[in-house]
Amino acid sequence: MKQILFLLLMLVTTAAHSATPSVLRSKTIEASVGVNMTARGPDNQLRQVSGAIKQTIYISSLGRIFTRQTLTSAFSANANDLPVASTASVVGRNMVVPVPLIRGRASARISFDSQFSNCSVQGSVGPGPIKFKGSDGKIYESVSPITFGSNSCSIQAGNAFGG
Repeated sequence: MKQILFLLLMLVTTAAHSATPSVLRSKTIEASVGVNMTARGPDNQLRQVSGAIKQTIYISSLGRIFTRQTLTSAFSANANDLPVASTASVVGRNMVVPVPLIRGRASARISFDSQFSNCSVQGSVGPGPIKFKGSDGKIYESVSPITFGSNSCSIQAGNAFGG
């Protein structure tokens, strides 16, 4: 039984990696999305949160996707690396990279041109408030609609993680 489950897992994993376009393999994508909202902190004070979520994404030669996300915010000089996410996926000329949150949904949608040589990025958030760990280590919950500001996206050959 364990062998059957292992084989099924390997088939699903292999199928997911093979769906990544070969032209994106062994490349790094740098995407950044500006985020603005009002959030309530643990002290019940409201704060205007203006910052960015930067995503460094490496697609291996086998099509595996590795993502490191960094949150920066104007109310803290610190930058925290968010957990490494490996649930990003490429469908057609789009990649969706979930942003880890305590509650709620947010993601970055990266769109590629027809040659996969240029990209653009847009942020999206699910309905309702989000709860997240701020760059100061405290837990915040959004109390206003989340808006997205400036964004940037680039593609380079090689592994940004040095491996």
